[in-house]
Amino acid sequence: MKHPINPPIYWSVIFAFDTSDELIEAARNARRRFREGRPADDLYTRWDNPTVRHVEHQLAHWEQTEESLAFASGMAAIATSLLAYLRRGDRLLAMSSLYGGTVEFMNRVLPGFGVEVEWFDPDLDDLTRKLRSGKPKIVYFESPTNPTLAVIPLREAAARVHEAGALAFIDNTFATPVLQNPAAFGFDLILHSATKALCGHHDVMGGFAAGTRERLEPVWEMRKLLGGVMDPLSAYMMHRGMETLELRVRRQSATAQAVAAFLHRHSRVRRVHYPGLESDPGYSIAREQMRAPGCMVSFEFDGDDRATAGMIDRLKVFRRAGSLGGVTSLVTQPATTSHLHVPEATRRRLGVTPNLVRLSVGLEPPEALTADLQQAMEA
Repeated sequence: MKHPINPPIYWSVIFAFDTSDELIEAARNARRRFREGRPADDLYTRWDNPTVRHVEHQLAHWEQTEESLAFASGMAAIATSLLAYLRRGDRLLAMSSLYGGTVEFMNRVLPGFGVEVEWFDPDLDDLTRKLRSGKPKIVYFESPTNPTLAVIPLREAAARVHEAGALAFIDNTFATPVLQNPAAFGFDLILHSATKALCGHHDVMGGFAAGTRERLEPVWEMRKLLGGVMDPLSAYMMHRGMETLELRVRRQSATAQAVAAFLHRHSRVRRVHYPGLESDPGYSIAREQMRAPGCMVSFEFDGDDRATAGMIDRLKVFRRAGSLGGVTSLVTQPATTSHLHVPEATRRRLGVTPNLVRLSVGLEPPEALTADLQQAMEA
């Protein structure tokens, strides 16, 4: 029997049935089939689609989880997952160092639904204090964090959350499932902006939520209602990107290590944030729970905000763009991009200063990237 090497693209919104009874049964039993892990009777692409289902299984395999759900963007995955669980009067406890879009959603949208949002610094002591001050429904993490690459001990963090009777959610975009699998440390739901490394080529937007079918069942229902599902063509291209995921991420992480070491030695750099450096506070934790430190590097340039922007503008290999994880190396100034809408006092407390530079290391040769940084900083 022959099978296609690549999954076919089921470019259809609707699927026809031979009889009315078959159509009724498909609509009535869709959620139950998801709960039981059985293929759904394809009915409507907002509910389910074979191409999308293929890439969901692919991501679940990478994350070592029972199931995953694909979304139209990372923010669709995050927002849908939170709305599936949070209700009026619930409390969300979130790490203060998160992707700026996530912070905006938590600050501007959730309070309108009657959800209390409280923040904790990326360390276990502050987490424990906040857990004791009131029971949350969900505790939300990133590790490594965006953009200062703080690393938290995942197993202990998840254990403390569960002792408090809460659910542990984590954004695993920076690490990717190649470098760490939070489900193995006890996390209930793992979220991804698939637009980044999972796709890897800057040409597809998407997101994922991964976990057990039991945890994902309300998320599946909320995705069906809100409509933020990944479309079949994006799912096919996401499949193509994930076919080379480990090759890309391993190479990018090795190059990022060389770039971080170069920056650590440079006189125009005040500090480097990278868990692969022995000088980094998260070095020992990262060695225990990550297979490599990843492709993201941030550093504090020896200058004010305008001098930092000028240095960034002189870069020729690094491209100025607000994304990460792809084959092309990118650079941003987080205080004016990803964290622009985060209050300034919060930014400074988290180390997101005007002279902080975030690098996403791509597949270019390491010597080309270090030479580019050298000329930009010394011009």
